Amino acid sequence: MDLYCHHNQLRKLDVSKNIKLIELDCSSNQLTELNLSKNIKLIHLYCEYNQLTELNVIKNVKLMDFNKLNN
Repeated sequence: MDLYCHHNQLRKLDVSKNIKLIELDCSSNQLTELNLSKNIKLIHLYCEYNQLTELNVIKNVKLMDFNKLNN
């Protein structure tokens, strides 16, 4: 399962119930937090160009592609 919600003006994004999520592109938004603790199948994550000050990916052991620039 993939979710592409990049280039919007999202301030919040709750993906906690999307436990089958493999790819998430939420780049170029206004997110200040992102909880991915329940998304253990996540392989690709693009969250650059937001306002994240902290991001915990310790439970995302399958994560291979991760872009978090400019937060």
